Amino acid sequence: MDSVLLMDCGSGTLQRMARSGVVPVDLAGIFISHAHLDHIGDLTAILFMLHLPEQERADDLLIHAGPGMGKILEGLQGVFGEWLTPSGCALHALEHQEGRFEVGELLCEVRPVQHHSSSIGIRVRGADGCTVAYLGDTDLCDEAVELCRGVDLAIMECSLTDDDDRPGHLNPKRIAELARRAKPEGLLISHLYPETAELDIPALLESHGCRIPAAVAFDGMGIAIDPPAH
Repeated sequence: MDSVLLMDCGSGTLQRMARSGVVPVDLAGIFISHAHLDHIGDLTAILFMLHLPEQERADDLLIHAGPGMGKILEGLQGVFGEWLTPSGCALHALEHQEGRFEVGELLCEVRPVQHHSSSIGIRVRGADGCTVAYLGDTDLCDEAVELCRGVDLAIMECSLTDDDDRPGHLNPKRIAELARRAKPEGLLISHLYPETAELDIPALLESHGCRIPAAVAFDGMGIAIDPPAH
């Protein structure tokens, strides 16, 4: 199996992984975009399952996250004790604000984004040259643009409607502007609230001048990215 990097793990992640044929022992690493409950709600369930002998792994499990993740992990282990200790390996929380690291054959770059003090986005390049950016929650900002610049697929949230200009999240108008500046090859829209889940987001993006192909994510969705021609 190619390296599997889990990017965020809100409530229900473990169940969705199982439906997709992925178990926690398959994970090469975990990336946490920020320490809000809707992005880490199933972390305890995943670590609990990794404690089971049948999920024993040879390599240490690394959680890549923004500032404060180590303290959160210590708190969880303080409550649940050894039940959150993976079987056969060590668990480490590596805190980043920006920089580069590797997860298996994946080359990763992270930058801070505008949502919470712990927020970082990630850009991943596979061994075949394909690139994906995942922003987590963010407002329109230069760091988000740079992470998404020219990638094959940019995964962006859409928590707000266009008439909601609260900071810290994206709406269709902000997504269109981010895409205009970054010029990714494709867009995948996720993290929808009830107000935005009812919208035709690809049509709204087009109305804002965005001509980049866009799709709305759903549970169990799979996307194949063709490697760049040499």
